[in-house]
Amino acid sequence: MGTPETASITSEEREALGAINSRVVIGTVTVESLMPALEDILQKAIPHDFTCLVKFTVGPEGAWFQPIHFGGFEFDFTPLRRFPFDQMAPAEMLATGRPVLIPGHGYERFPEATYIESVGLLSCMLCPLKVFGAPFGFLAIGSRRRNAFSERDLVLAEQVSHHLSLAISNILTYEDIRALKERLERENVYLKEEIRASVDFKELAGASPSLQKTLKAIEKAAGTDSPVLLTGETGTGKDLVAQAIHKLSSRKDTLLIKLNCAALPPSLIESDLFGHEKGAFNGAAARKIGRFEVADQGTIFLDEVDEIPLDLQVKLLHFLDTHELERVGGSRTLRLNVRVIAATNADLEGAVSRREFRADLYKRLKVFPIRVPPLRERREDMPMLAWHFAKKYAARHRKEITRIGTAAMQAITAYPWPGNVRELDHMIERAVILADGPVLTIEELEREGATGAPARLGMKRPILQHRRKKLGITKPRRA
Repeated sequence: MGTPETASITSEEREALGAINSRVVIGTVTVESLMPALEDILQKAIPHDFTCLVKFTVGPEGAWFQPIHFGGFEFDFTPLRRFPFDQMAPAEMLATGRPVLIPGHGYERFPEATYIESVGLLSCMLCPLKVFGAPFGFLAIGSRRRNAFSERDLVLAEQVSHHLSLAISNILTYEDIRALKERLERENVYLKEEIRASVDFKELAGASPSLQKTLKAIEKAAGTDSPVLLTGETGTGKDLVAQAIHKLSSRKDTLLIKLNCAALPPSLIESDLFGHEKGAFNGAAARKIGRFEVADQGTIFLDEVDEIPLDLQVKLLHFLDTHELERVGGSRTLRLNVRVIAATNADLEGAVSRREFRADLYKRLKVFPIRVPPLRERREDMPMLAWHFAKKYAARHRKEITRIGTAAMQAITAYPWPGNVRELDHMIERAVILADGPVLTIEELEREGATGAPARLGMKRPILQHRRKKLGITKPRRA
């Protein structure tokens, strides 16, 4: 980037530019705090009533701009949306790469003139900012007086914008390096967590038709990058399905980042997912890299996605549509390549009808829906699963278990397992811990199976429960 002409800059003005450079200490100043750190120096060099640091953006409606910082007073940019961008002063500055001086007359050629004057700005200078060789935005300096700025002021303002451009470039470079370091540190934490988790995909094995249908869906989902919505009761293994999709996909050598959306207070979910800048809110003493950034090039698994607050659902939908996000309190747009897998045990369609979950987000998530069947629909798989858990916990607790007793296996197959695979897992572990010999028994389950109502009526428990529910029979309350 070439340096603007400096022939008419006085020694005092050069001192002001030097002071601006000395204030920009990399590591202590952000793009958002840049102008407040320089405002008093700029005021002495060019007396004014208003400043605004502005960034160019590109959205669905095309090129636009958004304020990063106001100095003096704030005004609403929203009404400017009614004017065509390509006819406005920022567009002329963007096209020519030169500053624009509006001394208080000649506003007629810019359609936004009336609104600018209505907020009290009668003179204005717009100076372009170029960062890494590309247009970044502009510095706006305004006054409540007409003819407040001269050509000399414009030359100095252009010099200031040149120094600001260099400062912003340096700040963003430093932030990128620091963000990479923070990301590597968080990746290391997640990698250690993955190693400790030691996923066992044998829990997804089985010959039951319902599980086979799910396994086929997993294979198909793994071959795409579309969002996946996993549905199913608590304890069915939706987390294992998410990991299987990731491990079978082209992203298998990258991270799978997980978040249980119900495990965090609603106020912290946004910061945890998208990160935040230093000072973004009370307690934000340092910048934090969010899980989406850490998951770049990989997969993010949002368990219990129905717990995400409505206002944050908008931001999640925006990311699914654009793959872009901004940290909380930040102005930089980050473009990330992240595959999203969500899971819920709730009735999302019901939540949509009750307006507790956004309909557009629901449609976006369920591009590829997969239902994970409950254990009671996998009765053919129960003996294999039970023996798998028995062997696992026998090794862990140093027990010699050679088989599961016949009565215990019959009880396992007959029991409805409201807690699904997780409940079976926990019950087998408890049985192994209590075991005194090589044959595993589950006394409380066997006793219920042998003496309970299903046994007395000569039918399996699921059939009895179904008929009881159909006939409206309930347990009498104890006095």
